[in-house]
Parts: sequence; C-alpha cells; structure tokens
Amino acid sequence: MTNDSHMISKIPTILLLLLLSFNFSFALTTPNKTTALHYKKIKRVEAIIHQHIRAFEANKNYNAAYAKDFASTIRNPFTKRPPESYSDLVKQGINIKALSQYKARYIAGSLTGSKAIDIINKDPKTILVVGSGTVTHGGIYSLGPIVLIGKTHIMGDIYSPKLVWLGLNVTLSSRVIGLPIVFSEEKLPHHNLGVTPYSAHEEINAIIALLKKHNHIKNALDKSKTTHNPLLKLSAKHQQYLRQEKIDIDTLKKYTALKVSQSYETIVNTDPHTLLVLDENLRSSRIYSLGPIISYASLDSMDILLSASMVWSFTKPRSNRSTNDIKGAPLIFNP
Repeated sequence: MTNDSHMISKIPTILLLLLLSFNFSFALTTPNKTTALHYKKIKRVEAIIHQHIRAFEANKNYNAAYAKDFASTIRNPFTKRPPESYSDLVKQGINIKALSQYKARYIAGSLTGSKAIDIINKDPKTILVVGSGTVTHGGIYSLGPIVLIGKTHIMGDIYSPKLVWLGLNVTLSSRVIGLPIVFSEEKLPHHNLGVTPYSAHEEINAIIALLKKHNHIKNALDKSKTTHNPLLKLSAKHQQYLRQEKIDIDTLKKYTALKVSQSYETIVNTDPHTLLVLDENLRSSRIYSLGPIISYASLDSMDILLSASMVWSFTKPRSNRSTNDIKGAPLIFNP
C-alpha cells in the first residue's frame, strides 16, 4: 500500500466521504477536463487497484475474484435515466450518456466470514453493480464505475478512479474512494437512483444467474411440500380486496403452491407459475421468487424478500423497519 493510501486510511470514513464528495462533485463540464484536473488522484487510486490485481495473480491464497468471472450480467443502471438529468450531472463531471454505453456486471449475497472475498473489476468500461441484500467483509476494487443499490452493507474498502454512486439504503463501514462519489438524495431527483434502478424481475433474474453460476442454488423448494393453494378458498372480502389491487386471482388459483417451512439463508424460486406459501415459523435471510408469495412469516426475520409477482403478507414489519427491501408486484399487507 502506498504512503498516500496509508494517509487516507487514517481519515475517519464519514469525513473522507465528505471530503471526496466536496472535492470531486464540482468538477468541470467535460469528463476529459475532469480527468485532467484529478489526474494524479486518479493515478494513485488506479495504482492501489493494480496492487490488488498483482497480488491476486501472484498469490493463490488471496481470497479474491475478478468481476468478469464472479458476477452475472444486468442492464446498465443508467440506460433509463431521464434525458433532462444529463446536463445537470455533466456540470459535475458525470457524463451519463457515456456511462450508459458501458457494460454492467452484478454481484449480490452474503460475502462474509469464510465466504469473504475481494471483488476486482479490471475493465474501466464495466459498471460493477452491488445488488440488494449484499453484505461484504471484503473490499471492492474497480477500474470502472461502481453503483450500490438496495439494502446493502459494505464493511470492506471501496476504490474506484471513476464514479461511485450510493443508493438510499446503503450502509458503509470503511473507506470509500470515488471520483466523484454521488449520494442519492430524494430532494435532488437527478441525484436519485432511489433504492434501486431495477425492477424486482430484473434483479431476481440477475441473482438467479449469479447463483447458478456458482452452483449455489441449494433449492429449499426441493424439500418443500405441495400444499393447498390458499387463493382457492378466499373470502368474499379478500377477493374484492385483491381485485381492487388488480390481481388476476383466476390465473393465480391455477398455480402450484409450495409450503416453505424449513429455514435457509437463501430461498430461490425460479418458476414464475409456482406460488410460495411461507410458514409462520420460517426464518430466512433472503427470499427471491419469480412467482407470487403469500407470507405468514415474520418480515423482520428477512434481510430481503423480492418477488417479480404479488407478495401478500399477513404480517407487517415493525414500525421502524424499512420496507424498501421487501418488494412485490404489488406488495400487499393483509387489510
């Protein structure tokens, strides 16, 4: 590690974030001028990342992975930005139009303890997207931009000589270096990716591809038993309520229902025509489903619940619990 990076490590994280955000947010209007203005800083950050690349290639015991090998593909998070946001961000040295041409790679999951690794992106024209529910002990070192979304907790360092964009629900515990760092803010719509720029369907597909890539789908549903579809015996009140929410009850009644009662760290349903019924005793950190979910389980026991279809929950989270990491299309709490 260089002397410069050693000095940086002694600055408290929050102060470092503020300093970097202040220094780099008001860059000149073109990315080329911004690069020239911060040339020495960029080269120092790149040198630190290249140190990690060399260490990984020289030391088989270094727990790290290249993004191109580890991550799955996902839509570029900037491709659906409103055109009116371009000029405002270009004034701060962020060329959204150029960034929207980059590839994007997606990582997610619990990369902690014995599973902790550093993620390294060697491609300056690949955006590394850190997805909903991600928790890491390792660092993230990227020659390209980094976008963090959803309920994400990064305990390792983050280094990029380019943009680092932080979503609304991101928690950080260590150094963050980006040129610039952008904080999503609800009061500044052009600075706001919200909690995530992706639909639940987009992110679930990326997660499933990621888990398949690493053979990590130990399918909890293999041990789940077919159960009675609860939608077949709805009260008139519930039928009326779901129809008001524009739920196609008649179609969902035809779905196979699986009762999920065994607790796993991750539960994945890859079948959009399977309805998951979550038992009240279920405890699971992460649930991803292409199909609908009816839940009697405590939402407070879950880090994240994503469904590309309906989520109907018979419990509500505690009052101080954000529901940004609980998604359905739609998300319904029992009236």
